[in-house]
Amino acid sequence: MTEANIEQAPQPTAFELVGGEERVRALVDQFYDLMDLEPEFAALRALHPPPVREFPL
Repeated sequence: MTEANIEQAPQPTAFELVGGEERVRALVDQFYDLMDLEPEFAALRALHPPPVREFPL
């Protein structure tokens, strides 16, 4: 059997490795919470537009 004939299992994506949609959403929420709540992140927060909470998830 040659290497070309051996099927390899699909490798997980970076998105899957960090925990998928649930984990990425939690990280994003935490990131924006910190920017909104912590004074030391005020300059970074000023670079981002205001949050849009009207969009359904």
